[in-house]
Amino acid sequence: MKIGKTALKIAFYFVAKMDRKRMRSWPSIDQYEHVLDVDAIGEGNFYHCFDVFYAPKDKRLGKTVFDIHGGAYIYGDRKNNFGFASVLLEKGYDVVLLDYEKNDGKRDCLGQVRTLVRQIQYIKDHEKELNLNLEHAFITGDSAGGHFALFIAEIAANKDLSAQNGLYLNGISFKAIAVCCPVFDFRRAVGGSSMTAGAKRLMFGPRYQDEDYLKLLDVRAHYAELDIPVFVSSCVRDFLKQESFDLASESKRNEKTCTFLFIEDDDKLVDHVHNITEFRHPESIRVNDAIDAFFRKADGK
Repeated sequence: MKIGKTALKIAFYFVAKMDRKRMRSWPSIDQYEHVLDVDAIGEGNFYHCFDVFYAPKDKRLGKTVFDIHGGAYIYGDRKNNFGFASVLLEKGYDVVLLDYEKNDGKRDCLGQVRTLVRQIQYIKDHEKELNLNLEHAFITGDSAGGHFALFIAEIAANKDLSAQNGLYLNGISFKAIAVCCPVFDFRRAVGGSSMTAGAKRLMFGPRYQDEDYLKLLDVRAHYAELDIPVFVSSCVRDFLKQESFDLASESKRNEKTCTFLFIEDDDKLVDHVHNITEFRHPESIRVNDAIDAFFRKADGK
């Protein structure tokens, strides 16, 4: 029996309840200097805005992490990732939480990427006003956000891919990328899904059967062009773990610098994107400490 769009909506209703419960135990955003809900496009749309958080002054490294939340392309927003951001803030990084509109059967993933790119363009143009240092910039993402982070890193590295779609980053580059439980093979994710046509349309957009659309957004198809170090993490209970294995294998085949951390703990809390949702768990601390070490090594500091 295939999963329908109603079942998807019900599933994410319960995910939202769990997330709200988790968020009640998070640190207060008031612990950190911040600028919230910066409207990058000027249309008054919540999902076109981003949040900036600054590391404590005594820890601040002068490095910026752009983070893209997951949610199967249809759930969540930047506020869901503040817990993870607080971990990076305590390690000295300034953090920008990016956002994008949810797919709804009419929007699609390329439109979501365009929104993210426009936010990054705005941040680059207002770097001094936002008090950020983009000479030392990194990008992270989890699940669907990992897909988008990889795709944006590819755009930064591949001028042809960038020009083909009018997706320009205004000269910004990233020192490294860290993705957690990402979507790597987009064509497989869409084509091999056990969902109905309606559910696929909801999640991936109305062009889910368009081969050109799928190939464009398939980071595996453009991965050879990526020219920065990659960190990827997954775990036994990650239902997308094959994506991470394939990313690591493709990195090895293309002789790319890739750090793959696979957590073999069978604890039920150590599941898909656990280092985001359960960031205080020992195994999540292990992942996030590894991301910090990876960034410092990639930046030579």
